[in-house]
Amino acid sequence: MAGITNRGKALLLKLFFQGIEDPAGLSFFVALGTNDTPPTADSNTLADVSQIATGNGYTDGGLAVARDNVDWDVLTEDDVNDRALIQAIDQVWTASGGSIPSGGNGARWAFLLTDEVTASTRQIIAYWDLAFDRTISTGQTLTLQNLELRLNGFLGMTNRGAYLLLQLYFQAVNPHGSFTGFYLALLDDAEAPNADWDTMTGRSEIPSGNGYTSGGIAVARDNVDFDVLTEDDGNDRALVQIKDITWTASGGNLPSAGNGARYAVLLTDEATVGSRQTIGTFDLGANWFASSGQDLVLQDSELRINES
Repeated sequence: MAGITNRGKALLLKLFFQGIEDPAGLSFFVALGTNDTPPTADSNTLADVSQIATGNGYTDGGLAVARDNVDWDVLTEDDVNDRALIQAIDQVWTASGGSIPSGGNGARWAFLLTDEVTASTRQIIAYWDLAFDRTISTGQTLTLQNLELRLNGFLGMTNRGAYLLLQLYFQAVNPHGSFTGFYLALLDDAEAPNADWDTMTGRSEIPSGNGYTSGGIAVARDNVDFDVLTEDDGNDRALVQIKDITWTASGGNLPSAGNGARYAVLLTDEATVGSRQTIGTFDLGANWFASSGQDLVLQDSELRINES
């Protein structure tokens, strides 16, 4: 069993949408824990669980894992199963001078942690169940293979969006070279969005004119335009909301033609509209129009990572 904690979900959203690394200079550690205090989605730091005893080849806080595509060597966008996944390279401990752990119960859990200097304050991003207590005799090794995390429980986010979150957070790879923000665009009712959408190519955007520009409105990657970010332990999820986005019709109705605006899409910010990648989609519930001089306002557009 593997799980991303609610803290981990919030950290992914915080970096991707608000541009905030927590902690700054983010990298990772993989630590081992006993079953004395099993982790849950609500676990926040290493102090909330039971790390194995140190010594004989095990160091307080575990093994360092770089934030790059070498230590995170598998990243997949899986449209068949509507998810994205990432895997770390093998993590290996060798016992020397005695067994690992040096005392107490064996290793039952692995924890993925942030990299604060003090091990006990490192935040738990995710955890894996090793199925039974593991003890390593002197000269023997414990190898954790293919430690995998999946994003397959989300609301409004596309598989491409989930992939890009994992790519940026774990591999430090931007969606494109100059990624600094987003766009929120409007579509008509010709096609309902789905999780498999990758880019704006072929999408039925409302026509430009009367206050609407092709590609939509720019949304900054910061905690002003993404003004709500919540770690929700009560519902085992994290969520982010966009501030109110307003289009004002001028010189005629908005849209200037067609059946109205039925969907909104959150996009990356490539220069060419058709190549912008689809992060999330929002159903407006009906076809929306604004008469000249009136506003069309999207309020509290929300994306969630739920319990997977």
